[in-house]
Amino acid sequence: MSAAPEHSLSTFSAVFDQPTRGASAVIRFLRSRVALIMGLELIWLLASAALLVRLSHLLTDERFNWWWSLGEIGVVLAAYAFAFYLMDLYDLDLVATRRELVLNLTQSIGLVCVIIALFERCFDRFQLPLKLVLVHAGLTANFIVASRATISRLLRQRWESLRLGFVGRRATYTQLDAEKKVLGWLGFALIFLGEGPAPATSELGKRAPELHRVVVDEACFDQPGALEFLQECGRRGIKTERLGLFRERAFGKVQPGAHLLDELRLSSSQPRRTLNQAIRRGRDVLIAGIGLILASPLMLLLAIAIKWDSPGPVLFFQDRVGRHGRRFKMIKFRSMYQTTPAGEKLAWATLRRDPRITRIGSLMRGFHLDELPQLINVLKGDMSLVGPRPFHPLHSAQMETIPCFNLRLLVLPGITGWAQVRCDYSDSLNRADEVLARDLYYVKHAGLIFDLMIMAETLRTCIWRRGAR
Repeated sequence: MSAAPEHSLSTFSAVFDQPTRGASAVIRFLRSRVALIMGLELIWLLASAALLVRLSHLLTDERFNWWWSLGEIGVVLAAYAFAFYLMDLYDLDLVATRRELVLNLTQSIGLVCVIIALFERCFDRFQLPLKLVLVHAGLTANFIVASRATISRLLRQRWESLRLGFVGRRATYTQLDAEKKVLGWLGFALIFLGEGPAPATSELGKRAPELHRVVVDEACFDQPGALEFLQECGRRGIKTERLGLFRERAFGKVQPGAHLLDELRLSSSQPRRTLNQAIRRGRDVLIAGIGLILASPLMLLLAIAIKWDSPGPVLFFQDRVGRHGRRFKMIKFRSMYQTTPAGEKLAWATLRRDPRITRIGSLMRGFHLDELPQLINVLKGDMSLVGPRPFHPLHSAQMETIPCFNLRLLVLPGITGWAQVRCDYSDSLNRADEVLARDLYYVKHAGLIFDLMIMAETLRTCIWRRGAR
């Protein structure tokens, strides 16, 4: 008996809302690779740093002191942790090959040596001979390369990729297949079963033994044969998962759809959500206040440089669309000439190598220093430290035709956001769908821990001048 068209998403909710093996697969792979690598390297660094400090005391005939030695070990560990994070050594997508790993590792070791040398210069009791530090760094580099190669080989032999069957349009499958690198990193291999439930049921009989689970496009729920396909999956012990949930979990983005409004409304009505917003507001005020105080000398120097570089005001005020569509004046350091150069058409959006950008403006934009005055917007309550970037009204009007675009206005806009650390910081026009999917994911999952992760990624983005325009 074929499934009637009235079978909708709610009809199959009991099937798809079960705990899924996809989530555990992601956690398993993250634990097996990142956590195992970090744990093993931490053990090495602890043991080798303790040995380094002890040998240093023996060579310098310095009296051994447990508390001071623990401090020295802590400095060594902090130097390695900072350098490894800064050089993306735990972003396995960026150090997938041995060549990339060695290149990033070499830069990390150099930075560690510089940090330890600076500590030795600044503190008389901090005595770690340069030769020992270099030997330790060399041994650490060799250990990391060898241990990661061994772990990668063992994991490939121990855990095979989870093979996911996909049921849906060929065009959607092609989009997912384009993310093959990310899927491979998570331990997933995608197999196309058919464009609808009926052909997929036939294919399932041939491929069932090699499938761990099936991802189904929501558009297939109303097609003939949907119920039979789900029942066949159940008989064969193959769990099913909605495409939207799979995308959200695997890629960190939410696909716009009619269901999203209900999900966001339910999550925003929870008392815990209200408490979370209050705590985040307190955090914003505290960090923005401290940030303004600490950054005031730098901001003064930038103000002088802006006035010296070109005529015009130091600050630039621009209308932006904030929470619930309310407009506010966003404050930035002026990074462009007051008048448009001859022959150039006036535009509200900034282009790459825009001739309107001043010399000091180019430097500020490279490190996102022109964003510092937005800490004032945070104190005023117009913005948060983390959230979807506020758009210019013209930009916002241009993107309102995209489904669910206005849902990103449910939270305060931020100085930085999930889309900014995962996409080009200023590429909102060219990749509007991608940016919106990330913003909606943030709106749905906003939280203190998530914010801390985004802020840490933003710091690295600013240091390495990524996504700047």
